[in-house]
Order: sequence, then structure tokens, then C-alpha cells
Amino acid sequence: MNHKILEVLIPTYRRPQAAIGAIDSVLSGRDPRVGVFCHSNGVERELESAAVRRPMLRYACFSENRGAVANFRKILEDSSADYVLFLSDEDRIDPAHLADFVDFLSRDRHGFVFCSVVESTGGSYFSVAALCGEALSPEDVLVLFPIDPTYLSGYCFRRDLLTDEVIRAAFEDHEANVYPHLILRNMIASRASIGLFAPGMVVKGVEANTGGDSHAHLEHACAASP
Repeated sequence: MNHKILEVLIPTYRRPQAAIGAIDSVLSGRDPRVGVFCHSNGVERELESAAVRRPMLRYACFSENRGAVANFRKILEDSSADYVLFLSDEDRIDPAHLADFVDFLSRDRHGFVFCSVVESTGGSYFSVAALCGEALSPEDVLVLFPIDPTYLSGYCFRRDLLTDEVIRAAFEDHEANVYPHLILRNMIASRASIGLFAPGMVVKGVEANTGGDSHAHLEHACAASP
């Protein structure tokens, strides 16, 4: 099966072992309907080697760090499945719920899906179970979640709604654009129904103190300025 229903998008930068862990958590589900696309903000030899050993992994990178927003925008623009799901390189997918999630996406065709996120200890970090049901109206989303949750992992979008114009508008390359996925969510909320997937498919990892998708590229630019 070449065409994928879901592609898990893992943007990363300078923490390859964390990214490989996130990648393997998806691949361990062994679902041919699911692909993994990892894109780095710089050249990562360990990830290049990992891609060679993992035929189901798609990997690409920038030659140098362009910042978080550019990385997110690129990984979205180059995605190709029916749905895309963001996953931080610090986090993991619980493969026990992956097949049910893909079934859910295939059945209901929501424009955007909130996924519950659980702590690695088993506790709830963000749960949609209390909302009772499998869908919200666009109006409900804007009332219930004007800002929160801001957490990137677990945000899932129907790819055909993410036109080039929508992606460019949400992922404007500006240092103040800290939560572009929230802008994208609100844009999609006005166009399609919003799904709720209650099982804790996303497992929150420990926050790393290095790497990631920070604005390190701006520090170099500032240092070079007269």
C-alpha cells in the first residue's frame, strides 16, 4: 500500500536520538496505512543513517537552521497522506491505539482532530474524554479552546484543507509566531467539523533542554549584525 491515510510529521533539530525514538514509536504500530516523515532544521547524519535502515521512514532536512516556523511549514508542504499528525520529537505514539485512530479518521473525515495526550507515567496531560462525544462544531472549538491546548503533539489535520495559501497564512515566518499550529487550527475550524479522539495515543515525553526547534538561528543573525 503506497498511499497513506495518516502521515506522522516529526519536525526536529539537533537531538537525533529523541527523534529516532519518536519515529520508532510510530513504526512499531506496523500499520501500512501510516507513514512517518521527519524533517530536520539542519543536516543530521544519525537521522540519515536511521532512514537507510527504516524503509518506511521519509527523512529530509534543511542545509542550515531556518527556525521552527520554516521547519513546520516545510514538513506540511511536503506531506502527502489524507491526514497529517504533528508529533514532537520528545513524545511518542502508543501503538496500541494507532489502528483505531486511523479507522476513526477514515470513517468520519473530520477537518481537524484533537487527540488526548497522556504523561509517560500514565496520568492525563490533556484529555478530550470529558467532552463526551466524537465531534465538536467549529463554534464549540473557538469557545472551548480560544488558546489552549497549545501543545503541538496530537494536532491532526485533513490534508486537502491545507492549501498553500492556508499554510503560508498560518506559518508566517516571524519570530513572534510562536504557535502557528493554533492559527492553522482556527482557520480549519471555520471550514469543517472537529473530531475528538479520547484514547491516550500520544505519550508526552520529558522536555529536552537542548536542540528542538528554537530560534537559535536568530542568535547567529543578531551576532553578525553591526
